[in-house]
This record gives sequence, structure tokens and C-alpha cells, in this order.
Amino acid sequence: MNANMLVEPTSTISTDPVQGLPNPEPEPESLEDALYDDNNALVAMRLPGLADEYRKHIESKKQEIEETIQNLLAYRENLFRGLARISLSLHSIPFNRIGALSLPPDMSIAMTNRPLHLYFHMLENEGIPSGIPRDRIYAETEAYISDLITVQDNKLRHQPNAIHDVTDCRKQLAALTALRAVMHHFIKPELRDGPFFYTLTDLHPSNIFVDEYWNVVDMIDLEWAHSMPLQMQRPPFWLTSRGVDGFDNDAALSEYATVLDEYFQTYETEERRRNRTDFQASVYRDMWHRGSFWYFHAAAIPAAMYGLFNKRIQPLFNKEHARSTAVDDVLRYYWGQGLDSFTARKLADKEQYLVNVREQYRALSEGKKRG
Repeated sequence: MNANMLVEPTSTISTDPVQGLPNPEPEPESLEDALYDDNNALVAMRLPGLADEYRKHIESKKQEIEETIQNLLAYRENLFRGLARISLSLHSIPFNRIGALSLPPDMSIAMTNRPLHLYFHMLENEGIPSGIPRDRIYAETEAYISDLITVQDNKLRHQPNAIHDVTDCRKQLAALTALRAVMHHFIKPELRDGPFFYTLTDLHPSNIFVDEYWNVVDMIDLEWAHSMPLQMQRPPFWLTSRGVDGFDNDAALSEYATVLDEYFQTYETEERRRNRTDFQASVYRDMWHRGSFWYFHAAAIPAAMYGLFNKRIQPLFNKEHARSTAVDDVLRYYWGQGLDSFTARKLADKEQYLVNVREQYRALSEGKKRG
């Protein structure tokens, strides 16, 4: 069931040695600088005549362009403010368990349901057991994260096309083993036992409705909301219109870090106004700098797990290991016993899966011909 709720909101990060954020060349500080910058595409393509015409056109629209940019920056702040206020409102009531609220027969409201989120529910819809019973709730962070990783273990075991080949199988097994091994590096011990706070776990742009000034006015798909550790409540990864595993270069990461700093500043302002403290904003900043942002996404999103581990988590400990298969060849054995027979079975599953897909397409094609 999709829920709908009317929302009425009440009133550049520096390089971190652990996170490894890039230090790109300074961006042009004005429109004029940008037009004559060596990185201008028309200059780079050695088209000076066309570049001059382009500059004349842009300079004639200078005021209009600069007003548009300023408006967009103001609109973005409105969006960030709305998201911050909604989050702070949900956080006004702390919980002592990680889970979801339910409505028992006596018409009360109780936290008796597991913290169901979109990604492992999608796997359950495919017939893959999550290993998390409906009535399981958690009193501390590590048990919850361990079960999230178990969901990914079960995906490997039960999804017929979970691996591409032997190498892919080894890499995934090694990554899951390492995720468990390094868990403690990304958890703040003083927050492991709570308090926990309700949050919207499926908060992406298509579920947020805004007015013409980007003020949040409505939200949908609230059924995935549940209480979570504060340190696991990450800022939106889509602030620069990329997927969580889409930060493929230094420029993309630097752009996100800059926008994220704006988000943190807005969150801190709203938190101080509401709570007279910046505790939550400081936790979010710390999680970003220590790399927990990437770790918790890898633990929760099966499709992004390996890419995030290889590109964002493993290099925090050893950059060379991310480019070597030697570590994978060792770590994979600690995922479970009987790995050779497991790998052989998964390869057979993949072949049978391809046979089934071909048969389905053949049946569809023949049906269309008869029709």
C-alpha cells in the first residue's frame, strides 16, 4: 500500500585524508572567467571564431543567466530546508529499537514489525528469503547491519543469476566477507545502542513533490519508513543527479561534496533553530568524513554493494588491494564452507537461468507470430 502525506515544513568540504576527496583545479569565479577559461570546450576544440560568437551571445544574456543561477541556488536551499525540517520532525520522538510501527488489533501503535526497506523486499518478491522474520526488531546497530549483509548472502545463494562467472563470484564473496570484518570501523560506539529515529528510507526525487520554488509540499511511498540508527541515516546521494555508485571520477565526487556541504549547513541551521544544538548535523558530517556514508549504502543496497566496496571502502584501508585479485582469493574462503561446490552450483544456476530466459523469449516470439 502506498501512503500519501501532506507535508507542511515548519519554519566546499575540504579534502579529508581518510575519505580521499579530490582537490580539483579552481573553478572560474565569474561568468567572464568561465567564457575565457582554457577548459571552455570551444577553446579546447580550437574554434576561436565560434568561441567569439558564443561569448558575444552569452555576454548579451549575462544578467538573465546570472539571475537564473541565483534563483536555482535559492531554490536548492528551499529544497534542503524542507528535507531537513521533515527529518528533524521525524526525529522528535526517539525509539529504543530498530523496527517499524504497526497497528495491533487493540488499535494501539507499537513497534513490533521488522525494519522493512525497499531493497530486501524486492528480493523477497523474487522468492529469495531475507532471513529476517516479520517480528524481528533490533536493540543495537551491529545486529541490524549483520542481518542486512545476510540478506546479500542469501541473494548469492538463491538468485539464479547472482554471479556472472568464477571471478565475479570470488569478488562478491570476498567483498561480503570484508564488509563484516570492517563493520566496527564505521560505527560510533556511543550510538550503537540508540536512541534510534524514524526516517524515510525511500526518499528519492520521484517521491518528493515541490512547488515552483522547490518548497516541499507533498511526499509519497512512505511505507518503507522505520526507525534506524542516526549514524545510518545518510543524506540523499542523488543531490547531483547521480546514482549511489555513479561517482566515477574526482570531479563527480568533488561536485557532490560541495553540494553536500550546503545541505549540511542548511541542516545545521534548522537543527539549531529547532533543538538549540547541532548534534545530528555533526554526526552526519562525521559519517561522511570517515566513509560510513559509503559503507552503510553498500550494506543496504545489494546491487551497489561490490562497486561501492571496491571503489569507496577498500581503498580506505589499502588502495592497492582494490586493483589486485590476491586479496579476493584469500578472503572468499572465509565467507562460508564448501566454496568450490558452491561456485560450481552457482555457475550451473546461471546456465539454467539463461536456458529459461531463452525459452521464455522463444515462447513469446512464437505467440506473437500465431497472433
